[in-house]
Amino acid sequence: MSQVRTDSTSTVVITASDGYALTGTLFTPVSSNRRAIVINSAMAVKRGYYSKYAAFMQRNGFTVLTYDYRGVGDSAASKLRGFDGQLWEWGVKDVAAAIDWMSEQFPDLKLLMVGHSVGGQILGLSSNNTRIAAMLGVACQSGYWRGWPGWNKLWVLALWYVMIPVICGLVGYLPGKLGMGEDLPAGIALEWARAGRRPTYLLALHGGTAHD
Repeated sequence: MSQVRTDSTSTVVITASDGYALTGTLFTPVSSNRRAIVINSAMAVKRGYYSKYAAFMQRNGFTVLTYDYRGVGDSAASKLRGFDGQLWEWGVKDVAAAIDWMSEQFPDLKLLMVGHSVGGQILGLSSNNTRIAAMLGVACQSGYWRGWPGWNKLWVLALWYVMIPVICGLVGYLPGKLGMGEDLPAGIALEWARAGRRPTYLLALHGGTAHD
């Protein structure tokens, strides 16, 4: 009896330009439609959150990569207190590494991206983002507190100015159990808060020559 070929899923390691190892999952279809997708996660969200979506795209012929940013999920250190990581590194180093890896592994496939929340925002920090033929952005709005409607504005204001700075100062990281998702390193959470206090959001911290 002949074997029936099936889609495959494998764990991969992606090395960023500074040597940091990122853990990813590669979804390879039986029959490729000659399209590859990199999925950039939202803030404090592990790659496993996107597994069902990635598997659906895989069944439709897409080669899909999900991965954890440094400091999150399987790309995090055993202890986040004292972890040396910044939000800008997600775009400049981690997103760039994912793009490079997929381009090298599948040079004949058109490279696409799905960016969820901050995952869409930080693509602009990557120096190789011109390799992306198209991106689907999901909830990629600015995090500037004045842009939020109604009472949500006050909640986000308190988050950026009080909650994140105080909690990170006391605990040494931002615990996910407070409702933010996964645990976040202090440097990443604090930089996120600083960006949310500025009208131009991430551009206030990393404009123009961010990836030089």
